Amino acid sequence: MQEFEDANRDEADDTEEREGRAPAYGRYDKLADFGALNPAEARVVEGVQAGAFVRFGKQRPAEPEPANCLRAEFVRYLARGGCDTCRLTEKGLRVRGAWIDGGVDLQGCKIEFPIELVSCVFKGAINVATAETRDITLNGSRIIGERKRAIHAAAVRIDGSLNMRNGFHALGEVRLAGAQISGMLACMGGRFENPGGYSIYAAETQIGSNVYLRDGFISKGNVSFFGAEIGRELQCWGGKFVEPDGRALSMRMVKIGDTLRIRPQTKDDPGSTREMPTVIDGALDLRGGRLGALEDAEASWPKPGNLRLDGLVYDRFDGVAPVDAETRGRWLRLQRPEELAASFRPQPFEQLMSVLRAMGHPEEARRIGVQKQRQLAHAGKVPLYLRPAHWLFGVAVGYGYWTSRALLWGLLFMIAGHFIFAAAWRAGAMAPTDGHMLRSPQWLACADKPNPAACWAKQPPGLDYEVFSPTLYSIDVFLPIVEFGQESAWSPSAPRGPKTPGVETTVGALAWVWRTIQEAMGYLLSAFAVAGGARLARREE
Repeated sequence: MQEFEDANRDEADDTEEREGRAPAYGRYDKLADFGALNPAEARVVEGVQAGAFVRFGKQRPAEPEPANCLRAEFVRYLARGGCDTCRLTEKGLRVRGAWIDGGVDLQGCKIEFPIELVSCVFKGAINVATAETRDITLNGSRIIGERKRAIHAAAVRIDGSLNMRNGFHALGEVRLAGAQISGMLACMGGRFENPGGYSIYAAETQIGSNVYLRDGFISKGNVSFFGAEIGRELQCWGGKFVEPDGRALSMRMVKIGDTLRIRPQTKDDPGSTREMPTVIDGALDLRGGRLGALEDAEASWPKPGNLRLDGLVYDRFDGVAPVDAETRGRWLRLQRPEELAASFRPQPFEQLMSVLRAMGHPEEARRIGVQKQRQLAHAGKVPLYLRPAHWLFGVAVGYGYWTSRALLWGLLFMIAGHFIFAAAWRAGAMAPTDGHMLRSPQWLACADKPNPAACWAKQPPGLDYEVFSPTLYSIDVFLPIVEFGQESAWSPSAPRGPKTPGVETTVGALAWVWRTIQEAMGYLLSAFAVAGGARLARREE
C-alpha cells in the first residue's frame, strides 16, 4: 500500500540522515563537558535543580539571544536527567520562551522525567524515535524541521500524553508511526505544515485516550492515522485539513473505541468559547475503519468525489449526525465516481441501512435500500435482460423494501378492472364460457340482442348460471390463488360491443386485452410481494 511504501522510503531517509550527521552526543554526559555556560543555560541549571519552571518570556522568541538561547546538546543532556552535578527533580524539564539551537536527538533514550518545552523555537528537528518517555509538552512551540521532518517519534513509548497545542507550529512532518501513547494526543489549536506530504503520520499508532484535532487545528498536508488504535474519541471539530490534491484526513483501517466527531465547533463544546467550521479540503478516507459511533454534519463533509467509505463499520450515529435518508443519501454520493459506477461498492449502503434499523429508523433504512438498488442499476450492475424486471420490481414494491405497495397496486388494478368489466357487461361484450350454453336455443335467441348475456340471464338456464359480478370477476382475474368461479364462467367476447371512439376496436376486445394485462400483473405483483417478504425475513434473522 502507498502509505507503507512512504513509510519505508522515509525510514531509509532517516538512516541516511543519521549516517550523514553522526552527532557526537556521547561527549556531553556531564555538565562540565559543556564548558562555559551562557546566561540562559546557567539560568536553566539553577531552575531545574530547584524544580522550577524556567521562563524566558511569555511568547516565542523572535531570534536567538544569549539570554534565551540553549544548545540542542544541552537540552538533550537535561532531558535524559542530567548528572550528579545537575540532577532533574521529579517535575522534569520545564522551560518557556527559549530558542533551542539545533536538532534535539533523543532517539532510543529512556527518559524518566516529563519534558515541557513551551513557547520555544527549535532550529532543527526533534528525534524521540524508539525512546521511552513520560509526558511531552510542546504547547506554543515552533519547530523548524530538517529535510521536511519536524518531529521523528516513530515507535516512541510515551507513558502519558503528547501535547502540541495552543499555537504549536511544526514546519515539516510529525512522524508518530508505531508510537504507543498511554494518554492523549492533544493538538488543539496546533498548526502542522508539510504540503504535498504528511503533516502528521500516525500509522499503526496506539493511543489510550482521546485524539484532539480541534479548536483551530490546522493541517497543510495529509493527516494519517492508518491502522491506528484510539481508545476513546477522535475529535475534529473546528479543525481545518488542507491537501487539495490528495488525502487531507486518512483514517483507513483505524479503530476508534468511542466516537469519531467531524462537525463544526460550537460554544457548548468542552473547552470552546467560539463557533468554528470544520473544513476538509481534500479526501477523507475512512475505508476499513471500525468506529464505536460517528458524529458528523453536512457542513463538514468533503467535496463530491473526496469521500472513501468502503469497509467502514460503525455502531451508531451520535450527537448532531443526520439520520434521514435524504441527507445520508447525499453523504453516500460524495464517494468517488468510480465507486458509484463501474467499481460500485455496496457495503457503505448496507452498513448505513443496518445502523438506521438498529437505531429505530426502519423507514429511512428502506429508503437507503431503494437508493442502493437504483445506484446498482445506474452502475450497470443489473444485467441488461433483467433491467425491465428490476425497474418493475422497484416501481411495484420498492425493490422489496415496501411490499405493502403490492396491495396498493393490486387495489388499483382490481378497481380499474371492476369498471372495465362492468362497462363490457353493459355493452353486451361478456359471454358465458360454457359451450353447451352457447349452443342452447335460449342463447341463440338472444344472440342478436344489444346485450345477449343480460337477455339470456333472465331466462332458464341463464337463471341458474353463475351470476356475473364485475367486482368478483376483477378479483378473480387478478389474484392467482383465489377462485370465485367468475373467470371460469364468463369471458369478454372480442367481436361484441360497440367500437370505442377514436379506437378501431370493440369494447369486448379492449376488455379481453385488459383481462390479459390484469392477470399477468397479478402474477407479477404476487411474485414481487413474495420476493420482498423473503428479503424482509432474511434481514430480520
